[in-house]
Formats: sequence, C-alpha cells, structure tokens
Amino acid sequence: MKEANEEESLLRRYLLGELDEGDQESVEERFITDRGFNERVLVAEDELVEDYLSGGLSEAEKASFVRHFLSTPNQRRKVRLAGAIKKYMAAEVAAYPTEPGGNVRTPGAIDSEPARRPFWRSPPVLVAASLALLLAVALGVGWLVVTERRRKELASSRQELERLNRQPVSDDPRWVILTPLNVRGDREANVLQRPAGGTVVQLWLMLVKDEYQSYQVILQKDGDAEQLLVGGLRAETTPHGRAIPLRVPAQILPPGTFVLKLNGVSEGDRVEEVGEYNFRVTR
Repeated sequence: MKEANEEESLLRRYLLGELDEGDQESVEERFITDRGFNERVLVAEDELVEDYLSGGLSEAEKASFVRHFLSTPNQRRKVRLAGAIKKYMAAEVAAYPTEPGGNVRTPGAIDSEPARRPFWRSPPVLVAASLALLLAVALGVGWLVVTERRRKELASSRQELERLNRQPVSDDPRWVILTPLNVRGDREANVLQRPAGGTVVQLWLMLVKDEYQSYQVILQKDGDAEQLLVGGLRAETTPHGRAIPLRVPAQILPPGTFVLKLNGVSEGDRVEEVGEYNFRVTR
C-alpha cells in the first residue's frame, strides 16, 4: 500500500512537471520499457484530468496543470474532449448502477489495489459516446447524400424547364389559362389535374399590360424554400389577350399548391415584379 501511494504521488508530480530532471528521466524510461507501469501512468493522467475538470485540484496543482500539462496541443485537445464527454454523458452515467469511475485491475500493478479509471473512461460511457459519434457521422453522411441528390434533381428540372420553353408555341388546345391574383381579387388557386404519363402542363399567364421586352417566371411550391426560375419568355397573342406561355414538366409538379411570380425584364436588364399566379395540382 505504501509503495502504491508513493508511486501515485510520484506519477502525479511527474504529470504536473514537479520532478527534477533525474526522476523525470527515470519515469519516462520505465514508461517505455514497463508495460504495466505505462498503463498506470495513463490511469494517473486520466485521474488528474478528471480532478482538474471537477475542481479537485489545489490552487498550486491547478497552476502546475495549466502551465505544464496543458502546454501541448494534444494535451489540450484531450482535456477539451474529456470535458465535452463528461458534460454530454452526465445524464447517461446516472442510468448505470456502477459508481463513478468503476474499478479496473491493472496488469502488473504493484499490489492488490485496483487502479481506478475516471468515469468518462469506463466501458458504459465509452460505448455510449462511441455510438453517439457514429450516429452523428452517419447522419452527416446521409444529409450530404440527400442534399447532393436534391441539388442534381433541381439542376435537371431547371434544364428541362429551359428546354421546353425555348420551343415554339404549339396550337395544342390543352392550355390552361391563369389570371393574376390582383385581377381575380382572391387567393383561391386554380385546380389542375396532373396529366398522366409524365407529359407537360401548358399554362397561359394572362397579362394586364404587356410592357416589357421579356419576362421571367419563378415557380415555387407553397411552403418550400426551393425555387425554379425560367427566363427569356415573351408575350404571345391569344384569343383572350396578351399572355406569357409557360410549359412545366408534369413530373416536377407533385400534388399541392404552387405559386408563380412573374417578373418583367426591361432595357438594361432591370427586373420588375409584374404579378403573381397560383394553381393547385391534384392527382
């Protein structure tokens, strides 16, 4: 017991930088050559970190700890990690019936006294912390995969919108007329039944006045942050007046309400708001 206490004191003073050069070299040599001693040094280091985090060091010991133990980036990272785990896992530790820092017998110990590990190095906490880290990594990777897939889908939808609206206006009678909300005087959406077979929805956006060289339309599903913009649109004459033709792939119109914001583009590429339209897609 006496030898164990003397060794514990020696290791603590070593970790705090309080040994003379000869004793320090002796400890470091044993650390390299004696596996059991190596393990006991690591246990003493863990206990010292725990005492620092829990406020168990005297003022003199705390000053030595900051000056010597925290003098390297690796040691500072270790203390930050231990503090984070201790804070994060406090609630988890309470669920285990073991006492904080459960006893672990160290191979090659001088006597029968077991070496104590701090609670954040006990198996239940390490397992829980590892699982939490793996879960965070998995969620992060999953988020990146979903985000990248959605980015590609949006880029493909924009390309298809531009391609469709570069084509000449056809005489196909299946065009749906939409009037601006400020003309209708209400926000009730026009109801469109989604065409079968993944075809194209053809819309006429009626104009109150045709005052611009070209137009652009922003398509957005109500409640979503994502927007699709198509520009270079020009007004056409219809039996009902001047209107902007807009063709939208049916596959990008799931059931729900959509908002169309029409902007006019004048000389100098100045963009001005013209009107707003909406429609509701049903199956």
